[in-house]
Formats: sequence, C-alpha cells, structure tokens
Amino acid sequence: MKQYAMFIDTARCFDCKACMVACKVENRVPAGLWRNWIRHTGGEKGKRTRFQPGQCMQCDSPSCVAACPVKATYKGKDG
Repeated sequence: MKQYAMFIDTARCFDCKACMVACKVENRVPAGLWRNWIRHTGGEKGKRTRFQPGQCMQCDSPSCVAACPVKATYKGKDG
C-alpha cells in the first residue's frame, strides 16, 4: 500500500494562514473548528521564529497547496 505525504518548507512559511482558511472553506468546517494548524517555535533569546503548518486531510487536490502565496506547502507529482 502506497503512502503519500505533503511537503512543507518551514523556511518559507510566514504564518499568513491562507492554507488554514482554504482548508476550512473547502471542507465546510464549522465556525470555531479547524482541520489544520500552524505551530510556532523559537522566537526567544534572538532565535528566529519558525512556523510549522500541520495538514491533516491529504486531499487529492488540496486547496491549502493552491492557497499558499509562497509555495511553502506542496504535493509531489505522484500524489
């Protein structure tokens, strides 16, 4: 059985939340609930803040990928 994964370039993500909104709209998620998230790490004592998006649906045509303005989230050609 094949397993697929989405790739996220955390160096590009800047916490715009476009992926979160696109997923919410595409999957008709009710107000107050989310199917994906962005975790913040670092930022203390001069460390760069990193944003780590987490995706969960693994959609065939993920709206979160299309919504990302910096192409931080992407899916390989083979799925």
